Amino acid sequence: VRAQGGMDGISSEDIRMGSLSAEVLSPRDGFVNRISNKAVVAVAKAAGAPADKGAGLVLSRKRGRKVAKGDVLMTVYSDSEDKLEDALEAAAELEPFDIDGMLLDRIRPGSLR
Repeated sequence: VRAQGGMDGISSEDIRMGSLSAEVLSPRDGFVNRISNKAVVAVAKAAGAPADKGAGLVLSRKRGRKVAKGDVLMTVYSDSEDKLEDALEAAAELEPFDIDGMLLDRIRPGSLR
């Protein structure tokens, strides 16, 4: 909290999360290839952040991590049902997590001769 300019003596456990939450799940098996910060911010804003103090996200997977279809990628929090729904719609449209198959090897031109 302090590293982000917050008050000394407050930890992440002291922060109240919104009374409503929903999980964003992986649509397929694969690996987290990329996480779009722009899309994450848009989802958080749709949930009501930063004006609504209970609104926000908890990201559950990091780049490079293996995921299975249905694994939780992030949890969205809000105190408003409408804003929570808006955030879920934004997550579905913007797809903050890029899930791809695993790259085993690169084939370069002329390497198969």
